[in-house]
Amino acid sequence: MKVYFDRETNEDHISTAFPIEEVFNGTVMKVPVKWGKYSDNEEVQLEGANPSAEDAVEESSADDNKERRLDVQHQFGLIKIDFLTKSGFKAWVLECVGKSSAPGPWTTTYKKELEDDKNSKEEVEDKMKAWKAGLMEFVNFIAKQWKNCDVYYDKEQNVDGAKVFYIGDENGDHMYFIKCCYKYSEY
Repeated sequence: MKVYFDRETNEDHISTAFPIEEVFNGTVMKVPVKWGKYSDNEEVQLEGANPSAEDAVEESSADDNKERRLDVQHQFGLIKIDFLTKSGFKAWVLECVGKSSAPGPWTTTYKKELEDDKNSKEEVEDKMKAWKAGLMEFVNFIAKQWKNCDVYYDKEQNVDGAKVFYIGDENGDHMYFIKCCYKYSEY
């Protein structure tokens, strides 16, 4: 199992215990999420993990002490933020990508990973172009959905850390994680 950690805060945000699909040229991880009612000390039950727990009927009085949250939000302690505007989101991404004359931290990190993987100079350039195109496609996707988008960060509440984007629409409920904001460990 892979666990993805925010490069800035070192807090875990997602793991392969949840189904992850790479989208936008592989620059973003898309994870289907479910709404549920959770108490602060309750763990999320994944499908098939404990059949008896899935079939259990909870008493209505127990639900009174629970909050409505997304499963991933609850499992990883993500906190909804309200201060990020659409223009602030775009500025944040552009700052992190940077310019060709002054690459931002995401660009520097991704390029180093490609070079460390022994890609040729031409392969690095091609992959960097595809990566930037994927990021810009994602930015446009989120911007168009902004009124239907919730943004989260981790319990460290570091504004420089990774942001997680939730969109619930006709395609279902999903959270989106920008891959270059994360490092991972395998267990």
